[in-house]
Amino acid sequence: LLPQADTQLDAETHADLRLASQTIAQRGQHLSQFIQSFKQLSAPVQAELQPVDLWLLLTHVQRLLAQELNQIQCNLQFPDPVPTLWLDPALSTQVLINLIKNAVEALNNTPQATITCTLHFQDRWLLDIKDNGAGVASSAVDKLFIPFFTTKSSGSGIGLSLARMLMQAQGGELSYIEQPSGACFRLRLS
Repeated sequence: LLPQADTQLDAETHADLRLASQTIAQRGQHLSQFIQSFKQLSAPVQAELQPVDLWLLLTHVQRLLAQELNQIQCNLQFPDPVPTLWLDPALSTQVLINLIKNAVEALNNTPQATITCTLHFQDRWLLDIKDNGAGVASSAVDKLFIPFFTTKSSGSGIGLSLARMLMQAQGGELSYIEQPSGACFRLRLS
């Protein structure tokens, strides 16, 4: 039998070892997620452009995100008739999911939370995705599309850079448009 002091030391050592093992496992998981994120960014993307009704695509994304959009008013403002655009439906869906999820997170605790998606024409078709949240801090605007930069405590920082890459693969562009209030991301469509 061990003396009482040695038994307590062994229990403390065991607790320390358990904490160290948990910390190593968590760091390993974070490293694995980082590697997966990096692979996503570095993989070449081949767009398969086809005629797409953006209204139908956005309503599909709204259905996919119905739970997240439950307490948020989501407005679609499109011209009539809705133009057919050449896009890759899968890549465009991923971009829209990312932007709308970001808007939902930005609207946390915002009274009368609203996301507005407006399709309009200015030398080419543009889709503005606006929210009435707090907006993006001016110190973060220039860094938004830098891989692994994030303003979120649990974010990976690849969402916007990946969305931009997916738009570029389709011959489009993704940018941030500064607003007096809220945030606005603009898709320049092909």
